[in-house]
Amino acid sequence: MQKVKIGFDLGGTNMGCALVSQEGNILYENETETLANESANNILNRIKFLINNSLDNAKKNNYQVEFIGIGCPGLLDTKKGIIKFSPNIPNFKDFYISKLIEDEFNIKVKIDNDVRVAAIGEFLFGAGKGYSNIICITIGTGIGGGIILNSKLQRGPTESIGEIGHMTLKEDGPLCGCGNYGCLESLASSTAIIREIDNAIKENKSEILKSLVEKGEKKGSHMLVKAIEKR
Repeated sequence: MQKVKIGFDLGGTNMGCALVSQEGNILYENETETLANESANNILNRIKFLINNSLDNAKKNNYQVEFIGIGCPGLLDTKKGIIKFSPNIPNFKDFYISKLIEDEFNIKVKIDNDVRVAAIGEFLFGAGKGYSNIICITIGTGIGGGIILNSKLQRGPTESIGEIGHMTLKEDGPLCGCGNYGCLESLASSTAIIREIDNAIKENKSEILKSLVEKGEKKGSHMLVKAIEKR
């Protein structure tokens, strides 16, 4: 029986689950929308649904799932398995996610910040392989960073090292999900890009963007690229 692990990516827009081999190969994956403004229980049920699908696939292929690792956005207590605060999933405040998943599936669960997890993945299997010092930056619903120095993941006393998305760049800038104004995340994340697209259309500043939306184009950075190409 092949031993595998479940890797779970909990994002502010989408969540994804995968069966992963010891070598880091993805054997099965599925995903769904997070719908981050819904109740904590609704989001938890979607997490359980994806994990359950992965366990069904593991059983079908005679895999033994040893462990579940979950990458979570926001500030965490990784030792206790708690999401303390997540700007992009507001109802996951002081949320004991590890225990709830462990109780459901009777499998050991470990959580860590989603970008730190991404940094570890790149360090072990991806673009950072073979290097001792790397910085991993992710841009999505939010913006985050993970730092590895001398082959060791950096956390800091409050487990907040790498949270570059919440550096204040513009004091009178837009409100961020963390409660501050003018954070990098509030200015340059996919959420910020969508907000600016909506504002441009509302204020009749771009006929190209308006036309793309009317044609069903998904709002985001890809839309901006298309708009620039059409100028």
